[in-house]
Amino acid sequence: MASPSVGIKGSPIVGVRRPIILGIVGDSAAGKTTLSRGIAQISVVENVAVLCTDDYHRYNRKQRKELNITPLSPECNYLDIMAQHLRLLRAGEAILKPHYDHKSGDFGPPQYIVPHAFLIVEGLLGMFWQEMRKRLQCTRLSRSARGIEVALENSA
Repeated sequence: MASPSVGIKGSPIVGVRRPIILGIVGDSAAGKTTLSRGIAQISVVENVAVLCTDDYHRYNRKQRKELNITPLSPECNYLDIMAQHLRLLRAGEAILKPHYDHKSGDFGPPQYIVPHAFLIVEGLLGMFWQEMRKRLQCTRLSRSARGIEVALENSA
């Protein structure tokens, strides 16, 4: 099955004014990526783009260790670029985003994300700023025992 992690498989849905956005946030190793991939796999993969907000880290693993900073710190992430990319995707525009490889702890080549009918935004700080929550017009739906929050964009 095609990987839903990038959103470049298939064509964007023609005629969709803006994607329906599902935000999944939580702590490290809480299961955000597993949940995102599961949702994308039970959906039609070609209709789903996934934006991992962990890709917006400012520093690689080695640099974070040297600086004694964790990815949970807002200063460790390019939140302004993340917010800009969310605005562009919500407006139906494609983006070229950074990519952080969790296995190597370093950055890989950027990824081209094309908006689709559905956009899953998942990661540590995807809804950190009030502006980001407001721009996405999200309402929290639930909180699991594992500390994952799921928010679905309001249709209004």
